Amino acid sequence: MKNSKVFALIHVIGFAFLLLCAGIFSSCKVTLDDDSDLKVNGTVRGEYNDKIREIPDIVVEIIENGSSYKRLTYTDEYGWFEFDDLKAGSYTLRFTDTDGDKNGSFEQHTERLSLDRRDYYFDPIILKKLEKAD
Repeated sequence: MKNSKVFALIHVIGFAFLLLCAGIFSSCKVTLDDDSDLKVNGTVRGEYNDKIREIPDIVVEIIENGSSYKRLTYTDEYGWFEFDDLKAGSYTLRFTDTDGDKNGSFEQHTERLSLDRRDYYFDPIILKKLEKAD
């Protein structure tokens, strides 16, 4: 008789524990949607003073394809750029040298990419030197 009461008590406690766990886990949600916090970053390099170097002050634009969404940033002194808080989608990046006197003048360059639940790193973007017309 005593064993059956202990056995019944264990079943009641186990059932209560299962209900508690079900309540806890049903209130926790992990969602991956199009509003993910994604990043695009990388380094921009080009030939400057006869060496391939990181290029500062390059304008980097990110444009969401099929929409009016557009942001821009500049490369830092190490040629690094970064965009964060991006949602999944298809984008075009445009790299433009607006300070040719300082950097040596580079051709505009574009890259297309698709963000889908993970960050995107460019390793590195190499800009071509702008050929001067005689």
